[in-house]
Amino acid sequence: MRFKIGFTVVLFSVWASISAFAQRNDQPVYTIYAGVFIETTAANFDAIRPLGFPYAVPSGNNMYRIYLGGFTNKSDADRNVQALRARGYQDAGVLELDPNRGQNVSVIQLDTKLLEKEIPWDSYSKFGRLNVILSDQNIKITTAVFPDINSAQAQLPAIRKMGFPDAFVKNVNSVFLHEINEFYPEAINTAPPPTNAGQANQTPRNVPANIPAPYDQPSNIPSSYNQPASIPPPSNVPAAYNQPTIAGPATLPVNNASLVPKPSIRSNIKRSSVTELQKILKDGGFYSSSLDGLYGKGTSGAYDKAVQANPQVEKYAFLAEQLPIKASTAQPGTLQYAIDNLADNPGVALPILQGSSLPVAKVYLAYYNLATGGPSQDVNNLMNSATLEAYAKAVRPPRTRFDYTSTYVFNDLSQILTPLAYVQVIANPEINTPCWLVQRHPKEAAYAFTPDAALPNANYKMPDCGGFTEWPEIRTLVRIAQDLNGGQLPDQKSVSAGQAQAMNYLAHPAALSDVEQKSADAWHSKMINGITGWASRDAMLVDMAGAFKLQYYQSYILLEDFYMNKGLKAAAAKGLAQSTLKALVGPYLTRFI
Repeated sequence: MRFKIGFTVVLFSVWASISAFAQRNDQPVYTIYAGVFIETTAANFDAIRPLGFPYAVPSGNNMYRIYLGGFTNKSDADRNVQALRARGYQDAGVLELDPNRGQNVSVIQLDTKLLEKEIPWDSYSKFGRLNVILSDQNIKITTAVFPDINSAQAQLPAIRKMGFPDAFVKNVNSVFLHEINEFYPEAINTAPPPTNAGQANQTPRNVPANIPAPYDQPSNIPSSYNQPASIPPPSNVPAAYNQPTIAGPATLPVNNASLVPKPSIRSNIKRSSVTELQKILKDGGFYSSSLDGLYGKGTSGAYDKAVQANPQVEKYAFLAEQLPIKASTAQPGTLQYAIDNLADNPGVALPILQGSSLPVAKVYLAYYNLATGGPSQDVNNLMNSATLEAYAKAVRPPRTRFDYTSTYVFNDLSQILTPLAYVQVIANPEINTPCWLVQRHPKEAAYAFTPDAALPNANYKMPDCGGFTEWPEIRTLVRIAQDLNGGQLPDQKSVSAGQAQAMNYLAHPAALSDVEQKSADAWHSKMINGITGWASRDAMLVDMAGAFKLQYYQSYILLEDFYMNKGLKAAAAKGLAQSTLKALVGPYLTRFI
């Protein structure tokens, strides 16, 4: 008997493992982003449907983000992206669907159709709202989401009697559910939902009385269930999705202050950047005053009118909002990974930090303990011991701004950043500053990570945390530059290096050397001349080049004022503004240099 039971358990375990493996392999992991389109329907994408079932996510103002298919293999998605780009969809790219951003929900799967076949949407209209699960060539059609699996099981018999004998209940991660909305007008049941109150005998013909209201009343369903959670901008992702995956430790408090407040533009300084912007505005008929190089009300008003009148600027401003947030690329399980994820996922980060004896791990533990539990002797001990250990091996201890030989009491987070920075910049292995630290403490981090002459070989690199791309003008400029690259992807190392350089300029603004200034001037002239020459070949390119120049010179002027606010003189601010723009958009514009 023991053998039979054991054998049964083994068989069940093997079956469960095989089933789980098969389920994982059937899971659609990737989808294709095709672009943003205005006032469109699925019929307009029939020509590319063989590459993947098209679906849409509304973005407001009659705009839709269009996606294709669900792919279990990235190579298939990559191949179809290349086919899309060959057909003119230059914004096409592969996105990975992240189950961590969804949650398990219950639906009833009604049918499965092949991609190559037409779908008779009218046969499903009695169910109101529909979803699809896309897996390679298969389109799985489901009902709307039920409150729980028991509710779905209760309705299954009625649905089978309605002509769907093979329907079944399934649990699915909401990230893989895609709503069939007005993008498929033929699939939308425009009839008003039945009213059950006081009308028990007036149930519509052919519709069972116990079909739940949520089918036709999406207000009863969490809106997140019918949204592809890994695709919308971060602001649309339910806050609960960003909670620690391991219950227990508290997440760090959030500081919503801007990392880079946008400056007011000075109206009393003549500068060449303003003169160039005025030329563009005058050529477009938006500016009629003299080219005086002063950014007054006339220039400001003309710029606003030009932006509103340029559809390319409007388009790319919208697309810029869809730029992904940079995530940690560190190897899971490493100390860098733990530090990068301490703010949002302490359940994963803390065990790694607690298991490390390195001083840099201790200072981040001290930061976490102070942020979540307030001042304590434990915080003081961690910080003071870490700084002493970090510099203990130095043969000739450097004379730094921070006296690491003293013992401190830490009462607030601003106090902790300077010693934390000193421990981090000399850490071995090298540790990069996490974005969350810079975003929560922009001013303190900029000071703490300012290079100290006593530590010439320290790692003062700042990460790509958004920075200047918080400004709509620069965010839009970067998005236009990406398309000016002709669909060619730049070297990622160049992009990353440029982003890091821009962050360093932000944190440590300083006048360029003469050689650096000449290099920035030369790049600016060649780039502008190159884009002007390119646009002259075809009238259709003029609008795009005009949109780029509008955003470029406005960004140029804003950067000058930002650096002047940091104490630089106008000439030095000009050079640093040029060099910052080169760092941000230069990798995408090499074809024009």
